[in-house]
This record gives sequence, C-alpha cells and structure tokens, in this order.
Amino acid sequence: MKTKNILQKLKAALDLDDTKKKKSALNKAFKKLKAKKKIYKERLANTENKAEKSELEDKLKVIKAQHKKGLIALRKLMKK
Repeated sequence: MKTKNILQKLKAALDLDDTKKKKSALNKAFKKLKAKKKIYKERLANTENKAEKSELEDKLKVIKAQHKKGLIALRKLMKK
C-alpha cells in the first residue's frame, strides 16, 4: 500500500466518532506506517543518489510526523 493511502486511512481514523473503531484503525495504520518506515530506511541505506536520498528523507519525515500526530490522538483516547 502506498504511503499516501496509509496517511489517508490515518486521517480517516482520526475523524471517527466511535472510540473502539478509532483505536483499532489507528493501530492498523501504525503497523503499516512502521513497515513503510522500515522499507524507506533500508532504501536510504542502500542508495547513493543524492536526489533519491533527499526524497526518502522527506518521506521519512512525513511518516514520523503523522505517527506522532496519531500517537497524540491515541493517548487522548486512552485518557477518556
């Protein structure tokens, strides 16, 4: 699954009203983001092209930011 689709699912999960469904959707999105992050890190380590490295680093930054945003939302859910 492409990163863009995973991020869309994460956004949709954040918009849900039902707490259980929201937690479940967030956890699924986190697992997929973790897998993508691992793939991008491996590619980054094996790439020598500066343009590709820059692109992969940008993608990793986006994934990290979205993961952090999702974690904050999940922690708020846990407090309820």
